[in-house]
Amino acid sequence: MRHNWFLFACLMFACTSVGNVLAQSSNSTGTIMWPNNPPVGIGTQLSAPAIPQNALHIHHDPGVGTTLPAIIRLSDGSTDTTNIFATLALMPSTMGFPLLNHSNLAKPNDVVLHEAIGDLILADFDPQPHAIRMSTTPDASTLPLATPAHDLERMTILYNGNVGIDLPPDAMTNLGKPMEQVEIGGAFIPPPGDTVPTPGLTIYGGNRFEGMLNPAGGTFPVDWRYVGFNYWTNHMDSSAKRYHRLGKMSSSRIAFAPSAGGTLSFEALPYISTAGMDTFPHGFYLSLTGKHGLEIWSDEPGDPYHHLFDIWRPGDSGWVTGGLRNVNGLCMHHTPVYIGPGDSASTWYVPNFTDLANVHPDLGDGKTWMLAVNGAALFKEAYVNSEDWPDYVFEPEYKLRSLGEVERYIQANHHLPDVPPANNLKTYSIGETETATLKKVEELTLYIIELKKEIDSLKTELHDLKEGK
Repeated sequence: MRHNWFLFACLMFACTSVGNVLAQSSNSTGTIMWPNNPPVGIGTQLSAPAIPQNALHIHHDPGVGTTLPAIIRLSDGSTDTTNIFATLALMPSTMGFPLLNHSNLAKPNDVVLHEAIGDLILADFDPQPHAIRMSTTPDASTLPLATPAHDLERMTILYNGNVGIDLPPDAMTNLGKPMEQVEIGGAFIPPPGDTVPTPGLTIYGGNRFEGMLNPAGGTFPVDWRYVGFNYWTNHMDSSAKRYHRLGKMSSSRIAFAPSAGGTLSFEALPYISTAGMDTFPHGFYLSLTGKHGLEIWSDEPGDPYHHLFDIWRPGDSGWVTGGLRNVNGLCMHHTPVYIGPGDSASTWYVPNFTDLANVHPDLGDGKTWMLAVNGAALFKEAYVNSEDWPDYVFEPEYKLRSLGEVERYIQANHHLPDVPPANNLKTYSIGETETATLKKVEELTLYIIELKKEIDSLKTELHDLKEGK
């Protein structure tokens, strides 16, 4: 009897003590309050220092076969193996661990948030480049053959801030690797007739490091904002070699800059295999500026700003310091202009300015026509700037042909001296013809003056005869 009373007393003391502890360290829901609750560790007891480092610490030691990977599984269903689940996992580096069971993209030491149907957010630690990757699982019936049925990478955010959307996988890592601030799309295999896949679009809207000191020296460059095709810029590089192509094909770009009152540039950049991937020779540009107007120019060897056609604001001298005032706002440079249709559908867009037989003859001597009009042209005024105006006819040393010489020349050649014959007239310019015509007029004036003198002399002789002198 005495022994039973002792057991009863111990039980009452224990119940009272537990009640006091619970009353002191619990809230209304029974949760143990901080700091009385100790951290919880799973697997931490097998590795030094055997102490959980956080409130909840799941540890996997690849050297201890009894520890499971650090994976938290959330599931819902009638069994523990239900296919309605999600996992938060740190992918282990244990040899042979089935990473594909959790993600087609995951590598060892990646952090994965994975739903059963395949949606994924992946913090990519290895291999390079470090990134956050998002994937989805599309309808398998809509996918090409040999395409993974889940975990197709749709968006990538690299460690440097570059964002990729639906990129083809990089050949080295089989992961998305955006090269520009924003890179969108791109083909995985070459289309019919091409040797390389067609690249996607890139967008650059400014870099937070622009103008700041670069650890490699100098400052980070301030680059144009642009939307580009097959074009990207290494904005950490301040050299002239920071511009690149994504693939071995032509590029194009619409670029923006605050210079010259706001600049909008449309650029077509052909791919030259001998030039490489980071140079853009023979580019063709259309530039609109708020200060100057419209300019069309090309990038030629030795002449990187080869202007072809400019419509400048009235009164503007373009980019030339101290240039002439531009009154009407239209300039054409270096290149001839063709106005009118061609002879056939195959030649109208490629006029030959040295041999348009139906418009003009070949100038020869390496010359070319700067303006060809296939049809009627109306002028209110036209000016010919000739440097060979024949005023030398009136110089004392000029030897004027006698009328007899002129008569004999006409009888032999059937045209005036120094005037092009009818069968050769097409090879003479308006300036040359006007010069020859004026020369004949000036010579004719001299002939008239001589005849006037002879007539006056005859009149005097006649008068003297009448007067009997």
